Amino acid sequence: MLSQYNSHKIRFFSSFLILLVVYLHSYYLEGEKYPECNYIMNFVGGGICGLANYMFFLISGYLFYLNIKNHHDTFVKIKKRCSTLLVPYILWNLIFILWYFCLSLIPSVQELFVNGSIISQLEDSSLLEIFYIVFLKPAAFQLWFLRDLMLFVLLSPLIWWLIKKAGWALVVVLFGLGMFIPQVGFAAIFVLGGYISLTNTDLDGLTEQLSRLMPLFVIVFFASAIVYPMHLVYLKPFASFTYLSGIITVWCLYDKFCVYRVKWLEPYLGYSFFIYCFHMPFFNIIKKLMLMALGDFKINIMLLYFLNPLLTIVIIILIAKAIQKFWPMAYMVLTGSRK
Repeated sequence: MLSQYNSHKIRFFSSFLILLVVYLHSYYLEGEKYPECNYIMNFVGGGICGLANYMFFLISGYLFYLNIKNHHDTFVKIKKRCSTLLVPYILWNLIFILWYFCLSLIPSVQELFVNGSIISQLEDSSLLEIFYIVFLKPAAFQLWFLRDLMLFVLLSPLIWWLIKKAGWALVVVLFGLGMFIPQVGFAAIFVLGGYISLTNTDLDGLTEQLSRLMPLFVIVFFASAIVYPMHLVYLKPFASFTYLSGIITVWCLYDKFCVYRVKWLEPYLGYSFFIYCFHMPFFNIIKKLMLMALGDFKINIMLLYFLNPLLTIVIIILIAKAIQKFWPMAYMVLTGSRK
């Protein structure tokens, strides 16, 4: 069973990681002409915030296999994921297309904000191609995580059987394959979460053991983040390991610094899924409008890079609260009945 403390901890990280995801998308192409800006954006975005997707997969794997007793239980959870993952995935991809279609009707913003390639592709595509572009590619590019997560969920009975038969060896093999196939790296993290859950690992005990090696994890993670902007090809195969070091780092640091300081965040912790689905292309609009207003000077790019995600999240939470108040059923459907 998941303790109340660790349940709240995971709830906190769900929101914290969404902030990191938004920073991943805060990158300004205009900043590439300034070496300092380019380095800082890559260091923060790819180097630090890149751990978000990996940690989401780890948490998802852990929660999916929590309280799974037998093979049949995986099918029960697959059925539940239809409303929590599949339905929102379909709806948000359609909303994404609607976003760009509406923006394409406004001449003054068409060239600035519209992803013309998506609109033109849909106009010139067959029904099969449209299905691929909207739901498999997917149209809302940030939803690739949901797409891959649903694939892992569909494979969950096989994963359950392999964990039971191969145990820790399965995790090692997948991490090894992930060095050559990046997508397998995400699968390895998901399976690692499932393994921790299925083996009834004591999270508090595991955290205590990992804390003893904190200096090592901190060094590995921040060293990789520092060199990330250099785009060193020979380091890419180790992404799963370096980001896992980052996951362990933030997980253990929570116990030391955040446990008594995040209670005031409680009213805002339930909006991570809505922020994740809604923030694109809304965030791009804010980014471009703010840069147009202030100019693409180095100091402005850096200021907006750090402030825009915070501003965007505040606005989206206000929008989410309004939808909850006036269209509660719509909000429940769009978020998969998440609270």
